[in-house]
Amino acid sequence: MSPESAAFLLSVGCGAALFLLWDLFHGLRTVFFKGIAANAVLDIAWWICAAAVPAWCLWHTNSMTFRFFELLGAAMGALLYHITVSRALRHVFCVFFAAFLKIFKLFFKILLTPAVILYKILIVPFLRPLRYLYRRVRGKNGG
Repeated sequence: MSPESAAFLLSVGCGAALFLLWDLFHGLRTVFFKGIAANAVLDIAWWICAAAVPAWCLWHTNSMTFRFFELLGAAMGALLYHITVSRALRHVFCVFFAAFLKIFKLFFKILLTPAVILYKILIVPFLRPLRYLYRRVRGKNGG
């Protein structure tokens, strides 16, 4: 196989990998991060990857020499990925991250249940009289 064809095939894989990262970040954004700041952080992370992955591909194929067919190969790889498996993998990522979030919440609910019970047994009965006294004292002094 010639070095040019190897570079072209690697750039096809590079374009598909960038689109795969886009779908992965889409799944993260859909399940975990819903705010503007989190979306901005994920966009910045994707752009860093979008700069690093092609640089890595160029470094390993032809010593950072850029050729037009590599850009064409990356675009073809992204298009092929988008046409074939993007929708299915995006759905898989969303389902996987949602299941992970449910397991994580269940784990912490189980982990924190003893602390909640102790809080309700030990702290809450003492806080009610203190709040009552505070309101009475505040009401007499402030009003």
